Amino acid sequence: MSDKLDLVVGLTASISIYKGLELIRLFKKSGVNVIPIMTPDSKRFISPLLVGSLCESDVYSDMFDESGGRFYHIMLSRGAGAILIAPATANTIAKIASGLADNLLTSLVLASRVPVIIAPAMNVRMFENEITQENISRLKRYDRFRFVMPESGELACGDTGTGRLADLSDIFDFTMGFLHKEQILKGKRVMVSAGPTREFMDTVRFISNPSSGKMGYELARVASWLGADVTLVSGPVNIKPPYGVRVINVVSAKEMEGAILNGKGKYDLLVMNAAVSDWRFKKVYDKKIKRGGQVVNVELVENDDILKKAAMSGRFRFTIGFAAESEDIIRNAKDKIAKKGIDGIVVNDVKRSDVGFASDFNEGRIILKDGIEIGIERCTKREMAYKIFEAIYRRL
Repeated sequence: MSDKLDLVVGLTASISIYKGLELIRLFKKSGVNVIPIMTPDSKRFISPLLVGSLCESDVYSDMFDESGGRFYHIMLSRGAGAILIAPATANTIAKIASGLADNLLTSLVLASRVPVIIAPAMNVRMFENEITQENISRLKRYDRFRFVMPESGELACGDTGTGRLADLSDIFDFTMGFLHKEQILKGKRVMVSAGPTREFMDTVRFISNPSSGKMGYELARVASWLGADVTLVSGPVNIKPPYGVRVINVVSAKEMEGAILNGKGKYDLLVMNAAVSDWRFKKVYDKKIKRGGQVVNVELVENDDILKKAAMSGRFRFTIGFAAESEDIIRNAKDKIAKKGIDGIVVNDVKRSDVGFASDFNEGRIILKDGIEIGIERCTKREMAYKIFEAIYRRL
């Protein structure tokens, strides 16, 4: 993406502060410039040296730079897309809700206008206390303040209840949506399909393929970050869905077809990334077939072409598919565009072992029906998702 992604991360004096280090790593891995601020007491839990090493940045804690006279509470948020406070203690939340500015972090919140994402973490009694709840409710009345609420479970003190820092991937996904100034998909409804389908022969046996769903999930995640209202139709995978994305779980090709073609409303874009089985068993047994030396004859029938039907349905303004090819890659991809009546296709070479199925990387070529071709060199699947949306958003 062409966006320069800057994020202020505030660390406060919670025992869960060590999770903030992993959160910083997630942002850095996605190309975000992290500007770390530590409250004075938070430095008693972890060293600023460790935080600074992860961020590749100075760590800010003092209100002023005595040597140069710079006003950190004014300058640090300039250019930033958001301020994330994770973990946020009851004390810090109370200060912000009361308009106090007695340290660099609270002063920065008061002196800036960027969105503030707050991820509370504290003892269950502190979280459930009427005063804490009132402070949270007060901040929620302002559109600028957003919360990723804590989870329930066993806490560091041994108590059980709500107060544990939210799942880091949820905090990460939610925050990333605020960092992209170029919301190229804002106001668009996008449907993405992902993963394999399973076609059962009996109650335990099925035919499928090695699709991991990683590419489809990254497409859904990035589309959400870029402002889209995203629906993800997912076959069986072992991936946590992106935060804020609507998920429809399916198993068979028939179920996926129903989820994509039926339902309310129209969509601006369908990205058909799922590896849908071409065939299904003509007869499905309602119990496990036992071994006994006999020959089991099975008959396969073709599944419908979901993408072709979607392009003809009128439900989608723009349709783009994926093709995993092993030979005559470009010619086969162009033939599919014509036969299916779609707007474009992303094609890659399944003979490659370093990209594609189960890999975190991909490589391919975007081919659009208007003749445009865009090569994508080997990159992460997340980077590829960005490139795909950048290539087609003007056509939406």
